[in-house]
Amino acid sequence: DLQKQIGLPADERVPLVGMVSRLDTQKGFGKIPETVRRLTKQKIPCQWAILGVGDKKIQESLLALQKKNKKSFAVHLGFSPDLAHKIYGGSDLFAMPSEFEPCGLSQMISMKYGTIPVVTPTGGLRDTVLPWNSKTKKGTGFVSDSLSADSWSQSLIQAIQTMRKPIPWTALRKNAMKTNFSWKRSAKEYIKLYLKALT
Repeated sequence: DLQKQIGLPADERVPLVGMVSRLDTQKGFGKIPETVRRLTKQKIPCQWAILGVGDKKIQESLLALQKKNKKSFAVHLGFSPDLAHKIYGGSDLFAMPSEFEPCGLSQMISMKYGTIPVVTPTGGLRDTVLPWNSKTKKGTGFVSDSLSADSWSQSLIQAIQTMRKPIPWTALRKNAMKTNFSWKRSAKEYIKLYLKALT
C-alpha cells in the first residue's frame, strides 16, 4: 500500500528503506547519494521512501536522485502525519545516517512497528539501537562502525542481506518490537542512579 501511494512498483521482495526527517545536514543526507550509487553498482535491489522538508540544497539533491531513479526512489517534500506513520510501519528498514543526534525518536518509533533502524554510532542512536549479532540473535538494529558514508552504506547492505534470511530476520524484528522505551522503565533507572548517588 505504501509503495502504491508513493509511486513505486509494488513488490514485496524489494527492501524498502524509509526515512522521515527534517532535511538538514545533521541528519546525514549527504550519505544518501553515495549509498544509492553503491547499491546500484552492486546490483542490490532497494527502494527508498523519504518524507521531509528543510534545506533547499538537500531537497534538490533528493529530487535529482528521484528523477534518476524513478522506480526505486520516492521523495515527498513537506510533512504528513499519515504518510509518516505509513513509512514507519510499511518500510522494512529505517535510515538514520545522522552526523549527530542528541536523542532521536524515529528509531524508537520504527522499532515498535518492526521496522529495523540502520543508524550511525552517535548520541541517542548509540544508546537506543543495539547492534544485531547473528550468532547470539541479540540486537535491535544495525549500527555502522563510524560516521562515514562508506561505513553506513555497508551497514545498510548487511541489513538487506539479513532480510533475505527469514529466521534471523524474524528474531531481529521481534527483539525490536519488544524494546521498552517507556517512562516506567526510565523511572526505575533514575531511581537506581539516585540511590547510587546517595551511597
